[in-house]
This record gives sequence, structure tokens and C-alpha cells, in this order.
Amino acid sequence: MHDLHGTAMGDYDNDGDLDLVLTMGGGNGTNPSKALFYTNKNGKLVLNTGDVNIDKGGRGRGAKWSDMDLDGDLDLMLINEASLKHAKPQHFFYKNLGDGTFEYTSVGKGYKIKSHLAR
Repeated sequence: MHDLHGTAMGDYDNDGDLDLVLTMGGGNGTNPSKALFYTNKNGKLVLNTGDVNIDKGGRGRGAKWSDMDLDGDLDLMLINEASLKHAKPQHFFYKNLGDGTFEYTSVGKGYKIKSHLAR
């Protein structure tokens, strides 16, 4: 049985159909889980997590698609609950390389992130 927490759909490979990411919990922090990544191949979802280089485990709570580096393709952010040991990084950012794979990157590396503070 899987401990599913979040989903996100987006056309990461720009082929006109939606691909799917499922985030999973991590056994209360004792067993960090990798997100499950499915590509849409002619209407069938095919599991490709390791094949696309999504390889960090966490206590998954959600996923978001966004063109974080403004290069025209969708990058992926995985949102995680803090581990019981409060290990960092808590959230994982994957740059879409445009060839069907991703590269793990830190938030500040190559991204211009603006902070909006509540007043």
C-alpha cells in the first residue's frame, strides 16, 4: 500500500499530453520515498521515475510544475515534510533538461526567485 499525498499533471516533454507526478510519504520520516513519475505515452501512463533522473527521497507532500528558469519547458518542484531529523534540503527542485530528463538543482542556482513578503 502506498502513502500517497500529492499529484501534479503537466506536459513536461511538450508533446501535447499531460504527464503525472505522485508524491508519497516516507514512513513518518524513517523511509524517505521517491516521487513516482509517469509519462503519457499514447494515452497510457508509463512509470519512468529513475529513467528521468528523479532520484531524491523525501516525505512527499506535493508537486508543482513551473518554468522556473524561463527556458520554455516545465521544471519540477517536490514539496516535502521535514524529516524527523530535520535534514535539509526539505524541498527538491529539478530542472527540465529538454531531453526527457531532469537535473536536481539548488533553488538559487540559475533561478531568479523573487520574494513577496506579506505586509
